Amino acid sequence: MLQNKISILVAARNEEKYILGCLQALERLDYPRENLEIWVGNDQSTDQTAEIIADFIAQKPHFHLVNITENRGEAKGKANVLAQLAQKASGDFFLITDADTEVPPTWIKGFMPHLSPKTGIITGFTLVRPEGFLGIMQHLDWLLGLGLIHFQAVMGVPLTAMGNNMLISREAYWATGGYAELPFSVTEDFALFEAVLQKGFSFKHICQKEILAQTHALPNLKELLAQRKRWLKGAIKIRWFWKLFAVLVLAFLPLLVLAFFVQKGLFWFLLCTKTVFDFSILVSYSFRIGKPFYLLFFPFYEIYTWVFNFMWLLSYLFNPKIEWKKRQF
Repeated sequence: MLQNKISILVAARNEEKYILGCLQALERLDYPRENLEIWVGNDQSTDQTAEIIADFIAQKPHFHLVNITENRGEAKGKANVLAQLAQKASGDFFLITDADTEVPPTWIKGFMPHLSPKTGIITGFTLVRPEGFLGIMQHLDWLLGLGLIHFQAVMGVPLTAMGNNMLISREAYWATGGYAELPFSVTEDFALFEAVLQKGFSFKHICQKEILAQTHALPNLKELLAQRKRWLKGAIKIRWFWKLFAVLVLAFLPLLVLAFFVQKGLFWFLLCTKTVFDFSILVSYSFRIGKPFYLLFFPFYEIYTWVFNFMWLLSYLFNPKIEWKKRQF
């Protein structure tokens, strides 16, 4: 059986801490080298990222390093890097991951059974490595969020794709005009996902170990707030229900506090409903993906979600500027 030609695209900016792990994981992929090309874009890094990449890919002809020095079309930041790598890629399918993410050896072959003629975009699960208390909170947060996205996808409701664990067909990508032609968004994966659906292609969200990627936890609340602000700013420009979701999240904690003093019955109803719902999703998807649930941390996670979600929404409302990789958008 003929193998599909695969192009892997990786955007890297100031990733000297993690890029080697990403490249080593890509080198371990179980896929014929003659049908695989890996394009890594160095986005004007000011650390040792470019040097690490160059050293690793020496004598590896299926790896290619591209130094990004200018913008193409409407694209900026990561979207600009991917736009330029896509121009060079020759694969039938583009697989996209991040420089701080590590994919399993089965990553490519795990996607293949889910391809069909009209499938434009497929996304898999990515979980945060549970490194320390904040890392475990992020791990559970991603598991809950992706569990909800997957559940909605199974019901036929498109929400988004994950830009660090995504397959898009060459046909679907260029049908949209590519990142250079799309209006700029700080959540470039979300924008591309919407554009692919608008062109009539279908989507899939896959929950299985073969395409489970792992990324690193952000080390502090400042960087975590910046990440979530970026997600929110990109999302609310596209779909009305993300705006509604933001309002509901922002209102939940004040409503819970108000109910405690005014109507104890409503307080316990809201508290128990959210707790049971979160617990059910986390247990279910931990089992499906073969990862531990961290039961002892669950009570702390519930408190964390109430407080942190309120913090990042307030942070966005009072300071909507986005800083990412030492750039402002």
